[in-house]
Amino acid sequence: MYIIDSGATHTDEFKDGDTDRLVDEINISSDKDWTDTADRNGHGTPVAAAVGSKTYGIAKSATLRTVKCERDGKPDAARLTQALQDIIRRHNTRKKEDNFKGSIINMSFRLAYSSSVADELKKAFDAGISLVACESRLYP
Repeated sequence: MYIIDSGATHTDEFKDGDTDRLVDEINISSDKDWTDTADRNGHGTPVAAAVGSKTYGIAKSATLRTVKCERDGKPDAARLTQALQDIIRRHNTRKKEDNFKGSIINMSFRLAYSSSVADELKKAFDAGISLVACESRLYP
C-alpha cells in the first residue's frame, strides 16, 4: 500500500514484533525528513494508521510504503507525477516476484486538476494498481 501524503511517523502501531511495516519508500518533497510534517497536527500518520495500524487499521498486516511529494507542505502536481511514475515502475518490477499480492495507492489530499497526474493515474490503473482517493480533487 502506497500512502501518498505528508510522510508518517514510525510508531509501535506499525510494528509486528521486530518488523516495521512502515517503509520510507519515496521522498521527492521539499522536506527531506521522512516524519509526518504536513502541519502541526500531522496528516500522513493518521492516514497510514487508518489503513494499517495494528489497533485501528483495516489492513493490519499490510506493508505501508510512504510517499512524500509535496512542496512546502502542499501537494505538488509535478512531484506527484514523478512519484506516480516511480510507483508504477516499482509495481511492475514487484509483480514479477512470486509472493507479490498487488499494489494500492492511497491519496488523501486536494489537488487542482493536472493532466499529467490524470495520465499517470490512468497508467497506474492500467498496470493493475488499485486507487483510493479521499477528498482528492483530480477533476477539471
